[in-house]
Amino acid sequence: MEAALLDDQLALASQLRHGGINTEAVLDGGKLGKQLRYADRAGIRFVAILGPQEVADGTVTLKDLRRQDQFTVARDEVVSALRVELAQPLV
Repeated sequence: MEAALLDDQLALASQLRHGGINTEAVLDGGKLGKQLRYADRAGIRFVAILGPQEVADGTVTLKDLRRQDQFTVARDEVVSALRVELAQPLV
């Protein structure tokens, strides 16, 4: 997304990996819609969005591409929130 947030975004990717969540980080920036289409085509279920507002609030927005749903969680709870979501069956 924004080059100024790259360090925060890479730190989030590292946090997710350390929590056992397979994670891919997009380094080329670009528009969010393009990145969401890439993730959907690649079969990625969740996208973590960390923009300026999320950094300021200490949160992460998680978008579930299968359920077409999104929600915001505290950054220090993102791993546990994803584990809970991944454990639930798709309806």
